[in-house]
Amino acid sequence: MSRCLCDRSIDHVVLERGEIAHTWRTERWDSLRLLTSNWQSRLPGFCYNSDDPDGHRTVAEVIEFIASYAKSISAPVLTHTTVTSVRSSKTGYLVCTDQGD
Repeated sequence: MSRCLCDRSIDHVVLERGEIAHTWRTERWDSLRLLTSNWQSRLPGFCYNSDDPDGHRTVAEVIEFIASYAKSISAPVLTHTTVTSVRSSKTGYLVCTDQGD
């Protein structure tokens, strides 16, 4: 979504409670592999580019793929930021985090 917002020059920020790919880093088994072939894993403007298109990514490879994507699109990610509430306001939404509103 960040890539699409950037493409439209829409100012935004991505909030991440931990590091980029936090859930993949902390809540997956090391032995997990994706069920889809590598060539099928893609994000807007970013796809698999290596020597095993029919293979299946490991957790470490998924983490690297996500981190590389965020870097390649210069995603405006604020890491270690936990959202505590979201409320509508007169001008949009008020997002409260442990780092401020």
